[in-house]
Amino acid sequence: MNKLKEVFTLTSNSFDCEISNQFASIIGSSPSKGARSPALWNAAFKAHGMDARMLAFDVSSANLYMLLAKLEANEDFIGGSIAVPYKEMVAEWLGSELSDSSKLMGSVNCLYRSSRGSLFGTNTDGEGAITALETKIGNLANKSALVLGLGGAGKSVAAFLKRAIEPKGRLFLSNRSAARAMYAERLKAKWVPWPDLDSVLPYLDILVNCTSIGSGEQTNRSVLTLEQLCHLPHHAIVYDIIYGPTPTPLLTLSQSIHLDVLDGRPMNLEQAILAFGYATNHPNGIATTRASMLSIH
Repeated sequence: MNKLKEVFTLTSNSFDCEISNQFASIIGSSPSKGARSPALWNAAFKAHGMDARMLAFDVSSANLYMLLAKLEANEDFIGGSIAVPYKEMVAEWLGSELSDSSKLMGSVNCLYRSSRGSLFGTNTDGEGAITALETKIGNLANKSALVLGLGGAGKSVAAFLKRAIEPKGRLFLSNRSAARAMYAERLKAKWVPWPDLDSVLPYLDILVNCTSIGSGEQTNRSVLTLEQLCHLPHHAIVYDIIYGPTPTPLLTLSQSIHLDVLDGRPMNLEQAILAFGYATNHPNGIATTRASMLSIH
């Protein structure tokens, strides 16, 4: 319990400290203000008969690395999720303790214990996003896709999407900051400067928004205008990985011109199922995890 109190002092949350033997956490700047992971994981813990809870840890960047060190030293901590804006910072802190895909992205959204007992990071954002997209529209092979925004989630989505649209698909990447252009080179994707987005819109099958525009303080904004969306082919799907609030302005505008849309709720569910499995190995099977999370999603 004393170790857990030490963890709490590094966050801005208030807890009653009535914590079970094991715990997981979602770590971000303010996940307590709307993250779905605690509800999903806690439903799964209950379904599996596990005496454990997931907690939301709101932490400043100044305290992040100290928090991670305290969690790694706490044998009751089994892992959890990393939220914005720390996916890249946590990957840096983990060093070599990363999955191969996370080393490529330089970003993690999932922590769990390795066979050695140390914290290990991977990224389930991309895999969850592609699963949700394939469920919606089927096989993605040979599609043409554009990913907007190359933060932690965007990098992961782009990497998995690149693999899904092979062998003849085309992947375009864009970010408001040109500093991310090198990531397109690493993925062998086509970089599109933000002012030039209109030039590729007519050739897309899939548009994915991985920016924060449409959430938080930008809830009333759309990453693209209605005029820009009109450049998309009629068969294109507009995918916004934001899951709250939904529909985002981007999806509302897209629906107004009869484009197919997908919001971030299915991705949020799929990545949570994957991450829970890494941390717990689904004690009673993945079907139990999925059913429990679906019951409240």
